[in-house]
Amino acid sequence: MEKQLFSDVSPEKRANILRDNADNVELHSYFKQFNNDELIDLRKTLSEKLIQISDKEIELNEIKEDFKAVLNPLKKDSKKTLDCLKNKGEIVKENCYIIFDETMENAAYYNQYGRLVDHRKTDENERQKTIKMKFKDGTND
Repeated sequence: MEKQLFSDVSPEKRANILRDNADNVELHSYFKQFNNDELIDLRKTLSEKLIQISDKEIELNEIKEDFKAVLNPLKKDSKKTLDCLKNKGEIVKENCYIIFDETMENAAYYNQYGRLVDHRKTDENERQKTIKMKFKDGTND
């Protein structure tokens, strides 16, 4: 088998001669090597595409940063809301009123609505050595 057939004939005539002398014609895949001009054109095309890709990736990163700047606060707020729903409440810091029990062994914390929000044992220095007075209810008793 020869590497090149009919190399002395023009490309148009070569195709006709090959077709006339072939036993069969079928569609077949094979590796076709590029010549130097085609390689130069491919390299140029590749470099242009890589530059475009780089520009688009920079643009994408800027868009992602802008998107994250909007999305992250929403995620943070959503997480806080989800935690509140899951725990059925939230931790707050507000003025509470401490009231000691009759034995002076327990301290109860009440919020501004009069609800018991916490309690603890009293410290030694909190225990009163005198008589405990009655609650005042806001009337003139």
